[in-house]
Amino acid sequence: MLTIQTGLDEARRKNNPALASQAVRAFARQRFFGGAKEAIKVLANMGDGAPPMLNHLFSDSTLSHLYPDIIAAMVTAGGNELALILTEIVEHDYFSWRHQSSKLDEGWWNDSSGDHRRWLREQYAKLLAALRALRPLQYEPCRTSIVNTLELWQRIPALGKSGNGQIIHECERILRGLDTAISDPEPD
Repeated sequence: MLTIQTGLDEARRKNNPALASQAVRAFARQRFFGGAKEAIKVLANMGDGAPPMLNHLFSDSTLSHLYPDIIAAMVTAGGNELALILTEIVEHDYFSWRHQSSKLDEGWWNDSSGDHRRWLREQYAKLLAALRALRPLQYEPCRTSIVNTLELWQRIPALGKSGNGQIIHECERILRGLDTAISDPEPD
């Protein structure tokens, strides 16, 4: 563990996103998630090199339990592509949940088998984190993905009742924000 921490310290000193990314993976492999989360936070503050590394971490399914932290780091890191990346996450998750929804019973949050339940909860947390990060960006091109997600979660009882309706609530908040931005544009 000390070697990994030394690597993270070096990444911080050199402002090296690749080294920070390696530290995230190394901590996660050792199941030291506090260290992995700290490395993600360090990576988020490394300037222009951070977003591509964070996106690469996000594409690693072995890190799915860290997706909400990675998304939060993406927001911190910013970058011009952030809204597009978040929209792509929501769109991908829409298709994933659409596929899963026919197999879910009401109460899946607590009733599914251990590994499957954990995977579903991680996917839920990822989608919720992406929606929450997308909301303040008021990115109009996300509208179709948000509407599709909202309609799916409203239409499928097993989805809509999960998480106290958080996904539905966040989708509605994003759409209200987009509608407000359209009706009250910034002055030129």
